[in-house]
Amino acid sequence: MVYLSQPPLTKGRKTQCLLLMRVSILLCTAVFALVFLLPFCAAAQDTGLDGFNVLTFHPTADGSGVYSIYGTQTPGHLKPAARFTLQGMGALIEAGNPVNNAAAKIVDKVIEGDLSAAIGVGERLDFGLTVPVVFYERGMNVNMQNGFTQTGVGDLIIDAKAFAFKDAKGSAGLGFLARLTLPTGDPGRFTGWSAPTGEFRLIADKSFKPVYIVANAGYRIAAETQVRNNVTGASWNLSDDDRVTFGAGVQYTLPLQKKSWDLFADVEGDTVVKNVREITTPVIARGGVQKRFSNGIALQAGGGRGVTDALGSPSWHAFASISFDAGRRWRESHREKAEKIDQEISELIFFNFGDSQLSEAAASEVDKIAATMASDEDLNATVRGHTDSIGSASYNERLGRRRAETVAERMSRQGVDAVHINVESLGETAPLDSNKTTEGRARNRRVEILVR
Repeated sequence: MVYLSQPPLTKGRKTQCLLLMRVSILLCTAVFALVFLLPFCAAAQDTGLDGFNVLTFHPTADGSGVYSIYGTQTPGHLKPAARFTLQGMGALIEAGNPVNNAAAKIVDKVIEGDLSAAIGVGERLDFGLTVPVVFYERGMNVNMQNGFTQTGVGDLIIDAKAFAFKDAKGSAGLGFLARLTLPTGDPGRFTGWSAPTGEFRLIADKSFKPVYIVANAGYRIAAETQVRNNVTGASWNLSDDDRVTFGAGVQYTLPLQKKSWDLFADVEGDTVVKNVREITTPVIARGGVQKRFSNGIALQAGGGRGVTDALGSPSWHAFASISFDAGRRWRESHREKAEKIDQEISELIFFNFGDSQLSEAAASEVDKIAATMASDEDLNATVRGHTDSIGSASYNERLGRRRAETVAERMSRQGVDAVHINVESLGETAPLDSNKTTEGRARNRRVEILVR
């Protein structure tokens, strides 16, 4: 028999964890210093307009999917994920000035950092938080007709995500995301809304190894906002309202360094529900490369640009990110071990005559396999119940099922989500040994656990 167990925390891994912790503390300190101190050190400057949030394209908080397109994967029960992304964008808002009809770069350049964290609750659910920090924004005040630079924070994003069906062999993944955005940004600099917004998003994904495909579609509820000059009250004939959101991404795993390199591309956008126009339909296309490490750390870098002439559709976009996913760390570790044994664990659990209760020794064997599965959400188990030939075929089919269900229930109590366990009964139809001897019948009274 072969068991997959969590590797011991070696001295090297302890050093990595301590280093990651220190870097995270320093990063958080620096970000919060920028968020709360820098705005007080700079004069209050903005575009001179009452606007809305155009910084709406953010990487996924839990690291799932493709860049900013959410997938159904979750970190795993009480496993954390964290991510920091630095991105730069150009010419986010370039429009005609109603005073002189000249082209004006209202928001010319933004350098933004997204600090994200997520934690899994059970196997199907996770919660995420994203704090967008504007390190640098350059634009023009339409009233003063002069440029400004500013720092600050964008709107705070809170996500709750769950999946109904997992992306697995023979089926696609299906999940849902609910998002609440709090108005901590500045509408006068187009880095936030003036009121909270809510969004519901449908998630679908499927892996065709080495290709992974994901798509999102959603609806964002926002208060209607008319873009106006905050001094003269003149309208710019632009407004924000409820929006339909959409996006799709594809990722290809390269056959390099144990398949730890990925190429990816995505397209994301949204459009107002009322009075749909190109200028209110920002769409961005991106591409990049990702390197995954077995300790759960991943690096990403890439770029893209807007594909529509709309507010919030940048003339260029560049990004780099570093992330840590505790769930992926253990999944990668167990996947490497599983590949060495053809990704299969097989175990036999034996029972007394006519009985479906686990002995102490059998329960211990089940717990070992359950511990492996609980630490790796990519593993699935088939639990098959068997009997000897004493009794009717229908009775033995029911007895085999009770035995399999006993094992499955024990695995669930040890932290394995029931969605990963398939229960079957073969009754007396698949003997392991002869039913003519006492020893043979004892070997036939069993449950087989096959994990892949």
